Amino acid sequence: MRYSPEALIAFVETVSCGSFSAAARRLRKSQSTISIAIAHLEADLGFSLFDRSSRQPVLTEEGKRVLSYVQAILSASDRLDEVALTLSGETEARLTFVLSDTLHPDSLEELMAQFDR
Repeated sequence: MRYSPEALIAFVETVSCGSFSAAARRLRKSQSTISIAIAHLEADLGFSLFDRSSRQPVLTEEGKRVLSYVQAILSASDRLDEVALTLSGETEARLTFVLSDTLHPDSLEELMAQFDR
């Protein structure tokens, strides 16, 4: 069975953000696009990923069981993209920063300026 990357991303982001609307904002999509993508994924899988009976969606037991697999698929897809770029002769460096909320914005500007050189 094939699952769309968009649906897998929508699922993980909804879990991460805690709501369909927050995931939509993060992904710059409409809430209905996220809801539809997840509904299609649920139909493909044959079970519900979220309990929608309360205000916020709550992962079902099935959703909890598949979450790590979906994350692994997306991670493997990212690695495949990196290998493909390397093998095609293109290079695309990726640098990820994880910062504390307590970091002063001026410090961030100074840090980023060092990488701009």
